[in-house]
Amino acid sequence: MRALARRVLAGALITAAVAAALPVARAEAVTVAEAKAFFKDLDDHTLDGRGRRVNEIYGVIDPTSAAQLAAAKARVQRDIFTAFGDAANKAITIEILDAHGRAVPAAERLAVEGRYAALKTNGTLGRLSRLQLGIITDHFNTAGAIDLGKFQEAVELFANGELRGANAREMDQLHQWFVWKQFAAQAIKRDVSKAEWEKVLKSLEKGLEIYERVYPGGDPAATGKLKLTDSVIARFDAAKQLTIAEKGALRTAIDGLTTAQVLVRESDHLKGVTQGVAAPRRQPADVRLARLEIHPVTGGVFVEFEVLVTDDLDAPVDDTRVDLIASDIAPVLGEDAFSLALALAPLGGGLYGAEFVAAGVHIGLSLVAIEHASLRAVSEARLVPTLPTLALVAAAILARGLARRGRGPRQPLGPSARG
Repeated sequence: MRALARRVLAGALITAAVAAALPVARAEAVTVAEAKAFFKDLDDHTLDGRGRRVNEIYGVIDPTSAAQLAAAKARVQRDIFTAFGDAANKAITIEILDAHGRAVPAAERLAVEGRYAALKTNGTLGRLSRLQLGIITDHFNTAGAIDLGKFQEAVELFANGELRGANAREMDQLHQWFVWKQFAAQAIKRDVSKAEWEKVLKSLEKGLEIYERVYPGGDPAATGKLKLTDSVIARFDAAKQLTIAEKGALRTAIDGLTTAQVLVRESDHLKGVTQGVAAPRRQPADVRLARLEIHPVTGGVFVEFEVLVTDDLDAPVDDTRVDLIASDIAPVLGEDAFSLALALAPLGGGLYGAEFVAAGVHIGLSLVAIEHASLRAVSEARLVPTLPTLALVAAAILARGLARRGRGPRQPLGPSARG
């Protein structure tokens, strides 16, 4: 029902994304069906918080107990949404600045480091590592032992658009590859199943680079958006899919690298997809959250999001561009996940904003807004509140709408971009 509800509201925006690609000649050991089964299972565990590995790691002794299953679901989703997901998004905003050689406030860097250190101390990294590696082992193993070579093939199929069509599994944002790689990099750095994650990191780098090519973001001068935010399912180009030989060449290029070299390669790609086109009269110096409200409504959640952009004198900057990436929070944004990428509308007074409906049921949402000129960003991860009386929600939205009259144009309210 959740997937159906999302597709009803999102269908108009993803029509172009569901056309089947021309088949790619294959000689890999992992079949399309096996790869699809793996990514579905990963979604079930991480987006829905259900599955054998969730039960095993999060304390379900009696799998028939609704209370134990609900408690385990809450714990895994808390680990993913409010712990790792929020830290990863904030780390990526710093990584963007680093890639461009921009200054990063020391307090921001220390805050992210502190978050990640806490995730190691409180066991979050360990639990999420066991969860992911366990699911990989369930699907890709040799004599019961994890087979990361087969996992690599599944990732390549996924990124290359070879899991489209019936029961499709696709990533819906280039940004999400950087999120998944954040986990791998932190597991390596903090010695959490380090040997396994060093191999996984290389597979994810291949996936990132394949996806960037096969789902290419448009020219920012034409789209007005960063390639990072424009590389989504709708950009799929079958003509750009890698051949077997090209996959082999990419493996050769990456497999011999050290972890540090893989991360440098990642940084180079991140720099390439975050070349902004805005040329404001005054250079923005700060981008901060001005409003984030999430209201459950029939069929989904209604989101209001605004950021404030100012210069070094704290004066508003009204002539720049700000991109927004909004999504569910999980290692992979698959078939049943929500994601949306758009340009925030200028509202005046340095404010940029959007209103949208994220269709379906959501535990939490991630929102990342990136200003083009400074590459400063706002990153928020929020749990979705439970559904109150719909009349109260409607009244609250109406009141805010009346209060805003005269504040300038708004981003049109529209359906979610992915179902």
